Amino acid sequence: SKSKVGKNNPRSTCVVLLNTGEVFDCISEAAKKYNVKKSNISACCLKKVKCAGKHPDTGEKLVWLYYSDYMNDKLEV
Repeated sequence: SKSKVGKNNPRSTCVVLLNTGEVFDCISEAAKKYNVKKSNISACCLKKVKCAGKHPDTGEKLVWLYYSDYMNDKLEV
């Protein structure tokens, strides 16, 4: 059986790019679009690092958050 990849994987985690408000179904999708290592995006979501990658157009440092955390933060405001 083939392993499910990306949004077909039930364990894939939605992430949000705070700079743009973009929501990705999975980290690998975000990593591919912005050419950032998946592990770096995870580390950013886990607050181990402040940012991961740079925006291709603006050059600003990218800040990532797990979608669930993003929604929790929104609810608390």
